Amino acid sequence: MKITIEEREAAQDIEVTIVCVRVDRRVLDIAARLRMLDRKVTGTADGCTRVLSAEDVSRTVSVDKHTFIYTADTVLETGLRLYEMEERLADCDFLCIAKGCIVNFRAITALKPDVNGRIIATLENGEQVVISRQYAPDVKSKLGLKQSKRRKEGRKTEMINRDIIDTDKKTPVENLGQLVKSTCIGFTVAMIAFLALGTCFADDTAKQGINYCWSILAACVTVPALQFVFFTPAVIRRMAYPARLVLFSVCLYAALCALAFVFAWVSADNPGAWVTFTVVYLAILAVLTLAFNAKLSRETRELNDRLAEYRKSRETE
Repeated sequence: MKITIEEREAAQDIEVTIVCVRVDRRVLDIAARLRMLDRKVTGTADGCTRVLSAEDVSRTVSVDKHTFIYTADTVLETGLRLYEMEERLADCDFLCIAKGCIVNFRAITALKPDVNGRIIATLENGEQVVISRQYAPDVKSKLGLKQSKRRKEGRKTEMINRDIIDTDKKTPVENLGQLVKSTCIGFTVAMIAFLALGTCFADDTAKQGINYCWSILAACVTVPALQFVFFTPAVIRRMAYPARLVLFSVCLYAALCALAFVFAWVSADNPGAWVTFTVVYLAILAVLTLAFNAKLSRETRELNDRLAEYRKSRETE
């Protein structure tokens, strides 16, 4: 990269012109860095007002209609609303990571996928912030891993406005996934309808099988319900992943045992059958846990490899 400094007595302000073959991510990053040097924000702490450069801000948080600016070593309050800060810093490499938080992407040193599609980001000062499931695709998009869902939705809206139907290109895997999803939804709705009719009008012989199907449906509902309780912040906000896994496993086993006893999946007076039931449950749980942890490890490596590339490109500017 060639840097040329030219003095002009008639100049009113510092002007930077970037000449390049084409605009790529590196060029956009250089422009963002220059804007950060020129962009100032003010905040107060202990009755004193400080003027900060945008690059000194690690994150901005809104709490109870108050907006706070976090730096590496202090917290200041600003009179600007969060959306005003977001607008002011939007072209300075800041990114919204949750409903009430925007973060300086340059201040992120590590990323780790969390349960329910969230990402844990570690900042330069060691603090950790949660990137919500809604905004995680934006982070991955910035690192070049996948396209942001909101960008896709914007493209779909543009196509709809042109009176073009279903022109959003999808990969064969995406089309297959949509087909499987539609089939599962249709099958579930049809089964519930027919089970309800069978419960009302079938004879006693048929009702035994119908009740068995109802028990399978109950088990299928129990699993996502317990996942919602133990693997989302909606019910339990702070708990280590191993503790969540243990509680989920115990509660699911108890629920399945109750269904097995009530609907006679396993003979109540056959201890060997219950031992087999327990062994099969633990085996399936172990396989799924190992598969999930392997996926989590792969995503962690991928995120941090891309983040390292991103940070290295900043250091060479």
